[in-house]
Amino acid sequence: MLSTFFLDTRSARIRLRRGASVTCLSGTLWLTWEGRGPARSSPDVLLTPTERVVIEAPVTGFLHPLHPGVPTGCRVDMPPTRLQRLGEWLRRWRGPASSHHTAAL
Repeated sequence: MLSTFFLDTRSARIRLRRGASVTCLSGTLWLTWEGRGPARSSPDVLLTPTERVVIEAPVTGFLHPLHPGVPTGCRVDMPPTRLQRLGEWLRRWRGPASSHHTAAL
């Protein structure tokens, strides 16, 4: 799932799954996170436009504009959940919906 955020003076809190990527689109993005195990906390990560970081374990991320008042854009690309992958597999397995007919009684 792809989401785009534009931050001005506020921060955003977001849950990030393993494999999620955060890309800076404009301004300077300040990213930090809290998680469990080895990914418990991160060093501060600063991203400038086109720079990206990939999350290695599930975490709660905090996105902040480095310079409040300067519009900062970022894109978060979240990998699909197991349930979403199962749904995609079932849709492919069933084929196009138009090829399934129900007989009228």
